[in-house]
Amino acid sequence: SAGIGEGRGQLLFIVTANMPPGATDTAPVEAVMRSEIENIAASGVSAQEVERAVRATRVRLAGAYRTALARASALSLYAVYFNDPNRVNTLA
Repeated sequence: SAGIGEGRGQLLFIVTANMPPGATDTAPVEAVMRSEIENIAASGVSAQEVERAVRATRVRLAGAYRTALARASALSLYAVYFNDPNRVNTLA
C-alpha cells in the first residue's frame, strides 16, 4: 500500500508491503517496490487508477468518521493544522 499523511511541515509518501509469515529476505520485495515506483515516476498513472484511489480514500475516510470521537479529533486536527475545521466535510 502507499499513501501520504496529513500534518504540518513536509509530508512523506509512504510505501509499505506485507510479507508472508516466516519470510526474512526483504530484497525481492524491495526490488519490486523500487521497480513500481520507478515505473510510476517515468510513466505516471492512468485516470482510472486515480479515480480508483479517490474512491478508496473516500470509503476509508467515511469509515474513519463513524464515531463522534473520531469526527471530533478530525475537526480539531483540521482546525489546528489547516485553520479549516470544515475540511472534515470536504475530503470524503
